[in-house]
Amino acid sequence: MGLGVIRVKVLLNANTSFYIETFRKGLIYALKRRGYEPIVVAPEDEFTDGFRYEVSFYTVNNLRRSSINPVHDLNLLAEYLHLFRRVRPDIIVNFTIKPNVYGSIAARRLRIPCISVVSGLGYAFMQDSFLKRIASFLYKIGTSSNDYVIFENEDDLNSFVSEGIIDSSKAVLVDGAGVDLEFFVPPSATEQVESLKANVFLYMGRLLWDKGLHELVEATRFLKEEGLSFEVWLVGAIDVNNKSGIPENVVKIWENEGLIKYLGYVKDVRNLISKASCVILPSHREGIPRSLLEAMAMGKPIITTQVPGCRETVCHGVNGFLAEPNNPESLAAAMKAFLSLSVQRKIEMGIQSRSMAEKRFDEKKVIEKYLEVIEAVYGTYGKKIHKTALYKDQIGDQNNEKD
Repeated sequence: MGLGVIRVKVLLNANTSFYIETFRKGLIYALKRRGYEPIVVAPEDEFTDGFRYEVSFYTVNNLRRSSINPVHDLNLLAEYLHLFRRVRPDIIVNFTIKPNVYGSIAARRLRIPCISVVSGLGYAFMQDSFLKRIASFLYKIGTSSNDYVIFENEDDLNSFVSEGIIDSSKAVLVDGAGVDLEFFVPPSATEQVESLKANVFLYMGRLLWDKGLHELVEATRFLKEEGLSFEVWLVGAIDVNNKSGIPENVVKIWENEGLIKYLGYVKDVRNLISKASCVILPSHREGIPRSLLEAMAMGKPIITTQVPGCRETVCHGVNGFLAEPNNPESLAAAMKAFLSLSVQRKIEMGIQSRSMAEKRFDEKKVIEKYLEVIEAVYGTYGKKIHKTALYKDQIGDQNNEKD
């Protein structure tokens, strides 16, 4: 027990506390179990208390997600330099675009080992535009000295390598953020049958245009005009700070037209997934969407688009359907195809979803890959990896054997 081992500090840097709470809490617990000291740097928001008592937390005040003002970004870089000097981490893991860029630059200045995680190429990469060229340039500057860059789908990895943003030797591929298969489990057989009969399509995520919600509403309109009976539930926060955010008044108009039912933000979505017949995400681009992984783990058929990140979750006609992006007619056809299925066929699709989640998207496997990369980077710098908890377990086992 009294090993006198100093814990290795792993700093997790993201653009929102929401991101850490929603997608990286499992990694925090795994780092602690392995004997590391996880530290979080992010703006404070209503999700901070979800992990604040698990880690040391440092607030970022100058991160403006949608701003392209260079003064704001220089202030962010200065703040990162100050925080990293104060915290003195052994290794930094950056998530999301501005931490990836400016967190990496600060790490390079301070000679701290650094990993970037590209969990999806968002708004800036949706089309070949000046904004995309700027974002690509910034990523190239920021990640040029990273030890590794982790990608959540192969399309994003290939894009960065082919465009010369990173060298292929630094690229690591993982299957999304993974999903907790012990937390998200299928409902009982009776509940599953009843939910599949209900014909409820469930969308889970932030209310953004680039998540394909316009197409979903239009597809719903087409099918309602044909006289088909079903419901569409939207669950998620209205993100007013995002360039792609959908105004609340627009959501109310959709609801007043009888096209959707808006349920707001729900932290634990398992009950809603249980009640849904199918989880739907007509996004324009993703890393690998957590909402679909959660639905798959709970044995639900899914409908999504033929785009990077989304198409990895669906074998068309086996566990769900793929539609063309930005195409309400194609989405309506996929929804109609699902509605026409027998309950037994829907059950079979749900079973295939769970099977795919177990084989590819188990959070434990994904987190183990992160730990391997972290240990490889830290080991490169000629320092020992102090797996304190593991050593304690081994010593405890040896003592028990002696007893």
